[in-house]
Amino acid sequence: MAGILEVMRSIAGALALGLAMVPSVAHAANVRTDRPRILLSNGTGFGPTPATFKQRCTSDPAYKGCAGSLTAMGSWPAINGAADYVVNGDANGCTTAYNTLQTVAKDTPGQPDPHSFISDNGRTMAQLAVVRDWCDPVLSDAQKAWIEGRITAFGDWYLMNSPPDVFHDDMPNVWNAVALAGLTLKGTATNDAKASMYLSAADMQWKSVILPAMAYVGDWWHEGFTYVQPSLGSLAWYATAWSTATDENVFDYARQNASDLFNGYILFHAYALRPDYKYFYFGDTSDNKQSVQLFSRWLVDMLTEGTGSALGQALSDEIHQNTPAAYDYAGADAYLAALLYDSTKDASATPRSTLPTARWMSKGANDIAILRSGWGANDTVVMITCGDYLGPHQHDETGSFQIYAGGEITGSTGYYDNFDSVHWDNYYSQHSVHANTLAIDQPGEVFPNSLYLMNPSSNNVNDGGQRPLRRDKSGNGYPSPDLSTYVKNKSSGIYYETGNLTTFEQTPCHMYVACDVTQAYNSTTAWSAAGIATNGNHAKVNEVMLQFLFCPPADVVGFSRVEATEPTYGKRMS
Repeated sequence: MAGILEVMRSIAGALALGLAMVPSVAHAANVRTDRPRILLSNGTGFGPTPATFKQRCTSDPAYKGCAGSLTAMGSWPAINGAADYVVNGDANGCTTAYNTLQTVAKDTPGQPDPHSFISDNGRTMAQLAVVRDWCDPVLSDAQKAWIEGRITAFGDWYLMNSPPDVFHDDMPNVWNAVALAGLTLKGTATNDAKASMYLSAADMQWKSVILPAMAYVGDWWHEGFTYVQPSLGSLAWYATAWSTATDENVFDYARQNASDLFNGYILFHAYALRPDYKYFYFGDTSDNKQSVQLFSRWLVDMLTEGTGSALGQALSDEIHQNTPAAYDYAGADAYLAALLYDSTKDASATPRSTLPTARWMSKGANDIAILRSGWGANDTVVMITCGDYLGPHQHDETGSFQIYAGGEITGSTGYYDNFDSVHWDNYYSQHSVHANTLAIDQPGEVFPNSLYLMNPSSNNVNDGGQRPLRRDKSGNGYPSPDLSTYVKNKSSGIYYETGNLTTFEQTPCHMYVACDVTQAYNSTTAWSAAGIATNGNHAKVNEVMLQFLFCPPADVVGFSRVEATEPTYGKRMS
């Protein structure tokens, strides 16, 4: 923990020194002078206009339930009242929204600790921004001052506490908030200069740090669906708000400069869905967060709004058709459909069934293979993880495979629950033994975990698995503040290089995948004289190669080739 805090302090100090010298390439966009501008267009740029929002909500049968949701409290409760004002002109909605903010934005920045504050307030800045922007004509000077005071209190703290790891959900969470603060405060009487500072810092961080890292990972995200939603959700909020409030379209920018990320994330959702409309298990996740019911549709709709994706349009409708009404755009969140979803594009939607049944995703990073017999409820789907370790919410699960055919046939069992539980603190969920991987038993191998760090002499559990990368013997987490640091650590330090998908083949008769996962273990390598060995251990394998043959509709054959440094080391599936 001490190492992480030191990194946070150094980043904060560097950022504070650098804000006065932001390069001219940052903050190239011009913020609109009219309001509302957050998520709403003035008719000349990106996004729906207030008139379109109103028409959808009040008279379009495709958005039934919208009007009744405006006086409720939804996932972003303060925005409901602001939406009531935009749609119906009811100033009481803004009074309700302002009063709701007293609870929503009550936290003291940084309390009880930086990470908890960031996680607990993932939606706070969005609500402050939308209420201040949408309710501008009817808020009193005192109300505006209070909201702006909260925005700057949060914004200033975020600037000085940039998260230490670019592959952690805190990073997009924080910098979405900074961007929203700048977009909202620009042009205000007392906070215009501060708004320019926020905008420049956010523009530089997104384009120089976050988007390059996301582009490197490509069309998958490694954290598990407990954290996919806040990570990609923050990205989608930033891109949508920036594109509506300025003359720059972030979706177009990403298409040209960041590997077309937003279309990639639509494909991610399309392929990660199992036939039962739950996602595959990977990274820090829990059963209740696997369901497509929880926030998937609004995220897909934000991605689709920005890309114009016919696949995204169809995926949104598919989620709608397979989600109980209580979880869809219903009840207090029904107004979001009128804001984010364009039903006029349904006729041109392209369903998932038009996609190839196999795909190699996140090439060179996660190296995920998805193999399907088809897209129906009774089809077989195989997910194989072959790639590298990226960030703290990822598990040590290189070489893991999952098979779904009418139910989960085999897969991960190391689900995320609570940091203080026995399940979390013992070796199980932190090590590869949970993930349906190979174990090679070398006597005396050290596997650090929470209990080991408290008492190394008695709490080591030698499970024979892969190198633990969440923390080392000193408790350090080796964060990657940017992509260049991560790339450096792939072949030095903690050695994030853990595997590669070496062969991907699809024919009308079969699908074949081969993975070299040697480097996930303490191993010898051709490219490093010292090999890859962490936590004081020494190499136990020369080679670990996995091969999978899938012959649709349901035949899956797996083959493992292991060459240990000592033939006596036991080898088994864990």
